[in-house]
Amino acid sequence: MAEAGTLRALADARARPVHVGAAVWPDHIYNEPDTYGTILPREFNSITLEAHHKWDHLLVDQRTAAVYNWEIADRTVEYAEQHRMAVKGHTLCWPEHLPEFAKALSKAKLREALLDHINQTMRHYLGRVASWDVVNESFASNGSGRPTNSALATHFGDEYVKDAFVAAHQADPNCKLLYNDCTIMAAGFRKSEAVYRMVEGLVKSGTPINGIGFQGHIDAAGGGEWGPPKPAALRTNIRRYKKLGLSCNISEMDVRCSGVIGNEAVRDKAAAAVYSTVLSTCLAEPNFDGVTFWGFTDKHSWINGFFGPDRPLLYDDNYRPKAQYDAVANALSGGEGQAASASGSSSVKGRLTQLGKKLMPKK
Repeated sequence: MAEAGTLRALADARARPVHVGAAVWPDHIYNEPDTYGTILPREFNSITLEAHHKWDHLLVDQRTAAVYNWEIADRTVEYAEQHRMAVKGHTLCWPEHLPEFAKALSKAKLREALLDHINQTMRHYLGRVASWDVVNESFASNGSGRPTNSALATHFGDEYVKDAFVAAHQADPNCKLLYNDCTIMAAGFRKSEAVYRMVEGLVKSGTPINGIGFQGHIDAAGGGEWGPPKPAALRTNIRRYKKLGLSCNISEMDVRCSGVIGNEAVRDKAAAAVYSTVLSTCLAEPNFDGVTFWGFTDKHSWINGFFGPDRPLLYDDNYRPKAQYDAVANALSGGEGQAASASGSSSVKGRLTQLGKKLMPKK
């Protein structure tokens, strides 16, 4: 049983339980057992590998498809099983990050290699991975609504997406199969509309797809598709996927706040407001089944290396829970304000009241 008051306990206690997960680098679990390794299974009921389930990371040598090394990924799956955490696999096909050997293959050989990789990976984890991001980011990240420039898109357009889902289903008919992409949370943006049209076509053609992962790499101070999604546009998006018979999840959530004007506390509160609004909106929808944070401590966030120092996650560099943690706990508890952070803070409701309406995204 999960420890009372934790995110995990709150997620499990909901009338409609959801997964609350974290993406991890395995080394942190074992190198920091008293902090990272303690918080992870206490607070989360699901785990995702940031890199070690990806095609290029599974190969001993990216220049050849001959040999896989499952050791690191297997060890992490075993860790999850020991702690009764579901495993969300990420990802079987990422067009812009193919292994080196695959980039130079002919059309026929590339298709054969991709489907063989999907088959091998799915069968290796048969019955042990609850869901897979089958295809990740098949559309360009520039908001154009156009496919990536990968070898897969050059050879196949988006036909390989259907092929990948069919192969995954054949390898493990009981696994939940997802499409995952960035900047598609809110309806109305060019890329979001393009992804929806593709997925709608997949469903109509009978492709075995079960759900959509919305990457949630949000800039609290930003606008457009990278900024906080408007609740109405977010609801519209989730509900139209429900009409297609698909679930939705937030697959890679973090909220940048370095661009918010003010001190550290103000920036954290702005990020917390985004977490609160987004998750409360999503959790109200019956086909929304969970959130995976892309890490849980600022100490190990990819944001710091890619965008610069920030405070995008639920715990700070010293593993202290922040306002962001409390916002998530409050959303999971249904806004009842009964949850408290692991540090023994006062009620979440009281903390969130202090965020101020001016920091909340406009509806």
